[in-house]
Amino acid sequence: MKKAILLTLSCFMLSSFVLADCTDAHSYASYALMHTKRALKADNFDHQRYYADRAIEAFEKTQSKMQGCDCEKAKKAIEEALIDLRKAADPVDWKTGNFYTQKALEDADAMMNALELCTSSSYTPPANTDTYSNDVAIAETNSSAKEDNLLAAQKALEAKQQQLLKEQQKLQEQIAKQEAQKAKLIKQREAELIEQRRLKTEADQAITNYKSAMQKLLNTMECPKAQQVLDAFIYNKSESSLQNETLEDTRRYYQNLLIKVQQEALSAMQSCN
Repeated sequence: MKKAILLTLSCFMLSSFVLADCTDAHSYASYALMHTKRALKADNFDHQRYYADRAIEAFEKTQSKMQGCDCEKAKKAIEEALIDLRKAADPVDWKTGNFYTQKALEDADAMMNALELCTSSSYTPPANTDTYSNDVAIAETNSSAKEDNLLAAQKALEAKQQQLLKEQQKLQEQIAKQEAQKAKLIKQREAELIEQRRLKTEADQAITNYKSAMQKLLNTMECPKAQQVLDAFIYNKSESSLQNETLEDTRRYYQNLLIKVQQEALSAMQSCN
């Protein structure tokens, strides 16, 4: 009878010590949860990393207090949270850090739920090692599933980034092609304008020479009335007008002008009769 009483008393004292250790760990765990939430709510990269580091410190302190706390689910959740938070504290980018912080928050919630149960007065530490093994196996399976989901998400992100890079490269090639075409057209236009200026110079000189020859002929023929008709023929082709027309337009202009000069000269000759 005495042995039974002593055994019961020992179990009660052991349970009290375990409960005290779990309660102590629970206090630190609340800080870990708080800093994890702040890391997830951070609106910039630096704040996210800062609070992730603070959460790691709080989880590590919680883990140190869990030595005497027989709460395996909480311990496992803390281990998972530390793995995720260390990735969140040094991510490749903000989006990846946010992803791992979200995972760590899920682990923190699981830890708190487990500690709430372990610190309740009705909690009895598990005696069946097979049940614990099953719990560990389930937790490992869940962790593996999380890793698989993470790898799938990372692959999807990488595929999307590759697609964006291809689209960006294609756009750059199109822009380069358009710029090359634009430069080609500018060069062609400059060459055409040079030809227009040459045509204008030669045609103006030829018409001037033609009018001068006709004027000399009319003077010889003593036909002042015809001279007046020819003098009235005046035209003005400005340099700026070449900018607004093509080489074909310039040719057509001078063709029509030459016909008109000849018609005026013919009319002047007819007036001499």
